[in-house]
Amino acid sequence: MPQLQLQTVVAELRGKVVELGCDLHGCRVLQRMVETCEGDVLDPVLDEVLDNAEALCESQNGNFVVQFVWLFERRRKDRASLMSLFESRLAHLSCNKYGSNVVERAFTFGSGVEQERFVRAMVGSPGDVHPPLVVAACHAYGNFVVRRMLELSTGIARRALLYHVERRSGLLAGPYGRFLVAALEGTSK
Repeated sequence: MPQLQLQTVVAELRGKVVELGCDLHGCRVLQRMVETCEGDVLDPVLDEVLDNAEALCESQNGNFVVQFVWLFERRRKDRASLMSLFESRLAHLSCNKYGSNVVERAFTFGSGVEQERFVRAMVGSPGDVHPPLVVAACHAYGNFVVRRMLELSTGIARRALLYHVERRSGLLAGPYGRFLVAALEGTSK
């Protein structure tokens, strides 16, 4: 698409990115734009996605837009902004049907440093009564995220995650504990 036409399309999208991102067909339009647009013409759209990333993460269709912004990393600040959201809202997003897909995908395709940040956020601070790990492990969608982190993490992050899961034996006895036990057995092979 010629640059002038693309600028016109982007101008028309201002203020409508969330609505479009939550729409079945609109989310695909945004994904294609993230995938194919060159230069900084898409910046206003990306800014609006980042400003509304949590709402889009929790949307049946919008979560795919956030995943594309993470994967294509058109601007360095996009991934940094999303990482901040994930760190601050990890338990909430991990326990959301659609948000858990975004967190899992971001962890899967994150760098080693990003994966370590995810694990640090998941295990929480020493004084946390209910760290994200406990909240997520006791939830159907969150448990999936924890298991995926167990499968994919390496090095110090992996050891920290294993330590915190094994230390909280109540997690293994909970309703989704059998899944964590299977994941732990799978990681020890």
